[in-house]
Amino acid sequence: MVVGKGRGMRDFTVLVEAGTDGGEWLAVAPPQTTPGDSPAEVARWTATEQDVTEGSWRVRVWDGRDADTSAEPAAEVYGNTL
Repeated sequence: MVVGKGRGMRDFTVLVEAGTDGGEWLAVAPPQTTPGDSPAEVARWTATEQDVTEGSWRVRVWDGRDADTSAEPAAEVYGNTL
């Protein structure tokens, strides 16, 4: 997946997580590397492409390939904000 127009493309690490009844977040798949123009654009595009229909979920994006997903993300989008 490539997100953006191609100028200034960078790599981002993207993680989709589902919320649990206990308030924790669990990854629904391993983190993926995605090229794009900005973290916010990649997060929003990824969120609109999800087919999760129940429960709470979010998309988190970090700068760089294979980023540390325990660190603060560069962008974050929650499913209920779309």
